[in-house]
Amino acid sequence: DGTAAVMWYGVRPGNGRELLLASIARRGRPFGRPQKLLLAKAEVPHFSVAATDERIVALWGQEVPHGQPAVRYAIAAGDHRFGPDKTVGPSYEGFLDGAGADAAGDVIVCYEAPPAASTENSHMAAAALPAGASSFRAPETLAPSLLAQNGNPYAAPDGSNFGDGPGGIAMGFNPGTASAALISTTLGPGLSFSPPVLVGKIPEPPHSLTTY
Repeated sequence: DGTAAVMWYGVRPGNGRELLLASIARRGRPFGRPQKLLLAKAEVPHFSVAATDERIVALWGQEVPHGQPAVRYAIAAGDHRFGPDKTVGPSYEGFLDGAGADAAGDVIVCYEAPPAASTENSHMAAAALPAGASSFRAPETLAPSLLAQNGNPYAAPDGSNFGDGPGGIAMGFNPGTASAALISTTLGPGLSFSPPVLVGKIPEPPHSLTTY
């Protein structure tokens, strides 16, 4: 509907404490007063914002001192004020790859989730926030990391990117194979993720990845 939103990392004047902030601009108007989403007690390495005609969803990967990092989010609806933050699920070192929205108002987030057991690797996960809902559905595993299985100790899926629009949402990512693979998945009917499909392989991991 022409509304815009921006997120950024700032510093509180006086004591230097780090803040995660957001501001919303109604159609044809300047950005409003910054809203505090988080007083950071630990690093917030990644954050993203997605907008629909009904609401704006701010998401971030949040590290926790001596605790489990998590993907968190806050929703701003008709009054354009962000509500309390909630948790999507645990993350691996606060990694968040991005978020997107479809024409129906559904929002999805993709991130790297931690191993379920000490013998497993981290994996790419995604979760959907249906139009009209106030909470994300339980995260789904999209692809495991395969790097450790190929002798590389740095096991991590890498680099999801979103293409969203009237036709829906598609994501592309590198799951962490020894020879880099570009994988695609889409959000289908019933807000279920389609099985990942191999798009192609390249000899070296990509430095960037764009999905349209």
